[in-house]
Amino acid sequence: MPKQQPGWVKSTTTKNQLTVTWRDPKELIMYAKNSKLHPPEQIQQIANSITEFGFLDPIAIDENGEILEGHGRYLAAVDILNLKSVPTFQVLGLTEEQKIAYRVQHNKLTMNTDFDPDLLKIDMDFLNEMSFDLTLTGFDSEDLSSYLSLETTEYEKPERQNNLSDKDNQLKQTELDNQELLEVKDSSAKEINVDEFEFDCKCPKCGFEFNQK
Repeated sequence: MPKQQPGWVKSTTTKNQLTVTWRDPKELIMYAKNSKLHPPEQIQQIANSITEFGFLDPIAIDENGEILEGHGRYLAAVDILNLKSVPTFQVLGLTEEQKIAYRVQHNKLTMNTDFDPDLLKIDMDFLNEMSFDLTLTGFDSEDLSSYLSLETTEYEKPERQNNLSDKDNQLKQTELDNQELLEVKDSSAKEINVDEFEFDCKCPKCGFEFNQK
């Protein structure tokens, strides 16, 4: 059995597979000296993301339940969404120095690079054409306007309710189409009861009944 390495997680399957566990947020401990700023508007953005896409990024905690990374998601879950459970994975074997360094680098590494503006514009134009709420990407309206096509001078948030109504109508129409297909299939597959038919002739040897043309 190999020695457990820093960062390995307890698992009932394989030694290097992360095990996601849903926990009561009350069991988690905020790192008191977390240097990453989380202003209210950013916490609201995270809450909007969780509402739209689900809680896809578990909170990393150490063996004591103290948060290694995910303070913003924790605040969004507790202060705004009032969630009773959040996804977590437990990281074991890190020294205190490694925990501090990991917290800092986890936030800093994402700040060390930017987007390819041409490729980003392609995605933003597509989402805009689909009337998707671009504020869910994390950009504000001013930034979004600079990434959209020149024909679009200002980004306006789409009416989500109207979009949902269109999707509901499409789903209802799909259900109706599927129901019609099932009815046609059922009617075509109906068994024929030969006792309901009368025939003109009957073979005296085998008893086969038939009609003359």
